[in-house]
Amino acid sequence: MNCSILESLDLDDLKIINNYLRRRPANFENFVKSEFPSMAKDILEVVEKIKSEGRNEILPEDLSKFVTPEDLILKNEFAVEDDNVETNYNGNQSGVIRMYRKFTDAMISFTIYDKVKAKTATPLAKSDTFENMLNEKIFGFKESLIEAICKFTGVPFIPGFGSTIDFEKKINNALGAFATKQNSGTLTDAQIDSDEYRNALDAYTILKNFDKLLKQKTPFIAVKPGFERSQVMNRYIFKGANTKLDKTWTTNEESSIDEQVSDVVGVLLDYFPEWNKAGKPIDGSFISRTGFYQVMSAFKQ
Repeated sequence: MNCSILESLDLDDLKIINNYLRRRPANFENFVKSEFPSMAKDILEVVEKIKSEGRNEILPEDLSKFVTPEDLILKNEFAVEDDNVETNYNGNQSGVIRMYRKFTDAMISFTIYDKVKAKTATPLAKSDTFENMLNEKIFGFKESLIEAICKFTGVPFIPGFGSTIDFEKKINNALGAFATKQNSGTLTDAQIDSDEYRNALDAYTILKNFDKLLKQKTPFIAVKPGFERSQVMNRYIFKGANTKLDKTWTTNEESSIDEQVSDVVGVLLDYFPEWNKAGKPIDGSFISRTGFYQVMSAFKQ
């Protein structure tokens, strides 16, 4: 098989191409045309030959240069999530809450309401224009997380999204740099107690578990079907408000508050702070679903 076009790619690009081919063959053609426009025709021709042999994977025998099967596997995938998002905090619940609020505040400000600017982000409408803007904001947020890790680890930060492949490398490099420093055994108590470390730890956890956090904390934003393994731009969609708010507000104790509140309303109740008698927000507080339910129940009495 003439795979000279594959030979011209560096090993990192080859790994990512192989990862797409193995995990997302249905979307492979669009990916190649987007990321390798000048080489797409030749790459796709080679891949068609590979597929004709009944496989969706580039193997060492497809190349004249010596590589092992492991050399062609993307080992440090950004999508490898922690089994437990809170693992990295070693029981420090204040750190966990800080990380969750940092993530949730960003996602809400991009889609529903920006409490800093005190205005709605969108009328909860689904449109291509809005989703393009949403994706730009999410990728900008990820860029800020990478920058926080670079600041702590001392790795140079190069701004800009670049191509899909470049951005995936950028995330992997940042995650790898933090994990290496975190596990080096050389961190001092002063470093661990610094804002730089806390910001980097939050950034590392959010980047590593981004899509899992979407499902857990802001389910009104989702990954487009078929884009689960890609950092391609416009991979996120806004699902809109799943409004199932029960206007009767039953006081049946067997009825869960979560069954009566939409995804959006429920997240907002955990987003907006409580206010004191002087009309000032109470730092670190939030209304909560239970608090709202208790207030609504009191109104009924």
